[in-house]
Amino acid sequence: MRSVLLSVILLTFVGPIFPAEEEISVTTLVMIATEKNAIVEEKLKSISESIRVKEPKLTGLTLAHTYHQNIKIGASKEIDLGDDKKFTITLIQKKDSDKVTLRLRPPVGGEISYTCTCGAYVPVCTGLTNANGDRIIVAVMAKPCIIK
Repeated sequence: MRSVLLSVILLTFVGPIFPAEEEISVTTLVMIATEKNAIVEEKLKSISESIRVKEPKLTGLTLAHTYHQNIKIGASKEIDLGDDKKFTITLIQKKDSDKVTLRLRPPVGGEISYTCTCGAYVPVCTGLTNANGDRIIVAVMAKPCIIK
């Protein structure tokens, strides 16, 4: 009876506890955003719209690289953006069956922590530009599905 009561108290005040060995599928898109044209790849249209909310001059968006990684809770992975610039993704915790908390560290600027829902991309300006002066933007999506 005590163990049942303790479990109820822990679940009520702490929330569900997930084992650290769980892995979450994380997809990272490295994109090039430009003011020079309005060409947006079809699969990037919704991301482009959310970027233009804060950066209305960035009208063109193309995909440079896609990374698929499995990240354990508490672990970090780095994405190489070239010129020794790294974008770091740390999986902080799994909140419930459809949300995780991530910490993103672009090469320029501070860390960003957020809780995301399954399947939603969050774009982040990296502070970097390519040789043409176009902006490098990274979008991260976590799918909090357990990988066995």
